[in-house]
Amino acid sequence: MDSKEFDDKLITALNMGKSSNPKREPFLTVNKLGEYLVASPVKQRSILWNLKYPKEEGGGWSHIHVEVRNSIKKFFQDQFDEEHLRKCIKKIEKREGTSNQKRADPSSLILLQGLLEQDFLQFDSFTYEPFNDKNVDKMHIEGVTVSVYPDLVLRSTSRGKDNIGLMTLHLGTSSELNLEGGKYIATVLHRFADEYLKSGYEHVRPDHCISYDVFSGRFIECPKSVTNRWKNIEAACKTIHGIWNSI
Repeated sequence: MDSKEFDDKLITALNMGKSSNPKREPFLTVNKLGEYLVASPVKQRSILWNLKYPKEEGGGWSHIHVEVRNSIKKFFQDQFDEEHLRKCIKKIEKREGTSNQKRADPSSLILLQGLLEQDFLQFDSFTYEPFNDKNVDKMHIEGVTVSVYPDLVLRSTSRGKDNIGLMTLHLGTSSELNLEGGKYIATVLHRFADEYLKSGYEHVRPDHCISYDVFSGRFIECPKSVTNRWKNIEAACKTIHGIWNSI
């Protein structure tokens, strides 16, 4: 065995269990950033590891995940038309797919069926639009790329002013979205809307920037004062940038 072959085998052994295509630059989704900011050090390390070395999942779960997300977005866009959710439920129930798909189906059904039981009266003053600008869907915070890509644009009019904001969906069913984590997510949405979304006459309102935990039915709004919270976000991103190569 020559030295190059030995080195290749050693590198393979050291990287066993990692993705063959790790992300070279620090990267988080906005939901994972919110989770990271309130996690224990051990959990923080795990979050970054899983983001840097993403698993190569089969197409079954990711496909269903997209279907569920899209049905919920259409539900909001059509002023809480439950037919979008019911169609998605029937489609999942009838699906005969791979084992990955079958494992995903129960949680998807629980999520959608729970949504049918929630009350949205306090949010019927908003109009909901899809966010479709794929050219502007990320923020760069202290050397870290944060994928924001909101699910919905929220609009309203009050006292002659046009208000705007953003919503992102949290679709996890294993645990509720942490309240503080949700506030951090909503804070990023507020900054993103202020920098990339609003036009000159629109007002970005904190109560229009929402992290929605679908499973629990909790709508977590951006706090009115975000100065200290944004400093925490920047400090966390500095840390992530500094340790990324060591993960």
